[in-house]
Amino acid sequence: MSQDLIINITSQQDMSSWDVGKKILEKIFSVPKLIPEKIATFGEVTARNGFSISDIGQCEPYWAAKATMRISGAPVDILQDFSWKRSKVAKSKATVTFPTKNMKQDQILGGIFFQSEFRKDINWLDIFTTWCDASSAFAGMLHPFSGDDIKTTKRSNLLEMSLDEEIAEKARARFRNGIFHTEFRAGDLNSKVSGLTDLGWANWFGGYLAKEVNADAISAAGFIIKKFGNSYMIQLTDNIDDAANDHELLSHRRAKLKGLFKKNLFLI
Repeated sequence: MSQDLIINITSQQDMSSWDVGKKILEKIFSVPKLIPEKIATFGEVTARNGFSISDIGQCEPYWAAKATMRISGAPVDILQDFSWKRSKVAKSKATVTFPTKNMKQDQILGGIFFQSEFRKDINWLDIFTTWCDASSAFAGMLHPFSGDDIKTTKRSNLLEMSLDEEIAEKARARFRNGIFHTEFRAGDLNSKVSGLTDLGWANWFGGYLAKEVNADAISAAGFIIKKFGNSYMIQLTDNIDDAANDHELLSHRRAKLKGLFKKNLFLI
């Protein structure tokens, strides 16, 4: 894929109902160049895992399909990931993970990770906002990765970094892989770090993150901001092509928009 477009969405809310699944899949089945060719559960689509489909109705029995695992000798029901893949133009793949709680009742996040060849004739923003809304996302990013966004620098020794430098380095690596909201451990005390990596071309702030949005200030600064229920979608520029064609502009707009949020919300 010469230029990959990535949609990364994170949710805490239940996504297991077919009502949610249908809203998500209907959007992708409505775009001829993105219609899935194969689906799979419990792992990505591969030559050995998954099966061919021809319509959305074939997906329903496999959406949030239950499986039973034994943990410490006791049977535990889990929801299997749902994945799809397309090998024709536009090549794409996705995995949906379902939010749940572990045996200690700690929240386990879920969401959507979608990767595709970038095509100018596809309305990516419509897909992104539909998915964020349907999944009750609290964080989401749409970004076509190219140029400076995917350049890597010589890796420094983490042991020689300050805590802030280590956090930024780990967050930068996750952003290059298309991750918007992230959690990891860092520092001598192996402390848990949670936050947003960096801004994509379009970004979704819902749930507790919606409270961090100063809509009036962001609009006054010249950014496109739209409200969906209690959530916000914010674009860095008017045109998605800027992400590939004008990295200097994108970097300037990214820094300007981050300056309108509280310090340390973004890890880079």
